[in-house]
Amino acid sequence: MILKIQSDDPPYMATSLPASSTLKGVCQKILRRHNQSDIEVFQCIVCNNQMKGSDALMVHLLEFHCVKIEHFDDVGDLDGMLGYLRSKIHKGVRDTELTETSAQDDSTLLSCPVCDTSCRGVVDFKDHLEVESHQEWKRATIPSLVNFSALPVVDESSDDDDDAEATNAVTGDDHVDEDDVDGDVDEDDAGKTICLYCSAQVALNGPLEAHLVDAHQLHLPAYVKSHADVISDEYALIRMANYVRECHESLKCPVASCGFSCSAAAEWSSHISSSAHFFPEVAPQDDRYLIPRVPGDMLISYLMECTWLDDDESEQYPMVDTLAQQAKKQRERNA
Repeated sequence: MILKIQSDDPPYMATSLPASSTLKGVCQKILRRHNQSDIEVFQCIVCNNQMKGSDALMVHLLEFHCVKIEHFDDVGDLDGMLGYLRSKIHKGVRDTELTETSAQDDSTLLSCPVCDTSCRGVVDFKDHLEVESHQEWKRATIPSLVNFSALPVVDESSDDDDDAEATNAVTGDDHVDEDDVDGDVDEDDAGKTICLYCSAQVALNGPLEAHLVDAHQLHLPAYVKSHADVISDEYALIRMANYVRECHESLKCPVASCGFSCSAAAEWSSHISSSAHFFPEVAPQDDRYLIPRVPGDMLISYLMECTWLDDDESEQYPMVDTLAQQAKKQRERNA
């Protein structure tokens, strides 16, 4: 069983984002763990053996229980996450009642934390995990992560093709390696995001910037540079982007002084482009806007890596007026 933990979306996540001081404390705790300046004693979530250090615990889980927790060292509340897993495995048993002997007793019922299958003792538990080879959580396992988890979209129409490929794999005809298939899928889906101002799914970097110019008259790098007083760093830019996504969902203009709202997405998109109200006048300060509004939003990673806010960067993006700004200047000249 491999429990995949994304470093930016840990599976033991609170439903609300903590204060900045709390986040700093968590980051410092993770750094201390990475530097091994404080070695804690951990209890195995399956058999309750004690190990010194999180690395020793993870090696034990993999070797003796077929459990692999990826990116565990990036989880701030590691004790809380392990305690949650322990409660899923030892259902109805209090921590004070658990002992190393009782956990290894063949008569003790253990539950798979992914599929809830009941197992008798640690041997049966390990056999179950080896057979099932769970690769991901079910959304119901950790309810607090539901809104932030990116799950693949299943195309039911492709079931027949999948059955045919499975048959070929068994017979040896036209065999396709699973790693190659997974690689193709990842290559097709990777690097795409949903536009901030419409429903178009666009590849990042050049295609995204071209789409914003062509469809919405927004030159994003130039806009960011010309609003450096408001967009002071990448975190302000991320907050603003997530705020725009929220406004897109509610069909309200991100510029508070405008007050525009509508009932159709096309009308909202047209208003944004014609009025050049692409972002709010002031960056939101609420840390909840650091959490992606769209599950698995690749735009956030893209904005984090952008260099538009670098002071020493040469001028690569000329400050070109949008069509709406050009039209406004033309009207002023004709007046």
